[in-house]
Amino acid sequence: MHIAVPESPKTCLDLQRALSALVSAAAEAARAEGRDELSVGAWATSETFYSRCGFEPDSEPYESNGMSCRRLRLRLAQAGA
Repeated sequence: MHIAVPESPKTCLDLQRALSALVSAAAEAARAEGRDELSVGAWATSETFYSRCGFEPDSEPYESNGMSCRRLRLRLAQAGA
């Protein structure tokens, strides 16, 4: 699933908040399953959003369906670690 997050905070603030909550929920679910990371294949236009959520680049840029993309990774700290 691809989710493009526009850069304009005035027109997209509610969408960005909702998506941030979704990413946080996914991270919590992954942590509960004992996973140490989440990864996404993000469009270049969404990379800033994911960066704000704590994701870091995990690949060189690549093209997918004519769109510039990059794999991003979020390292998850385990409770008590």
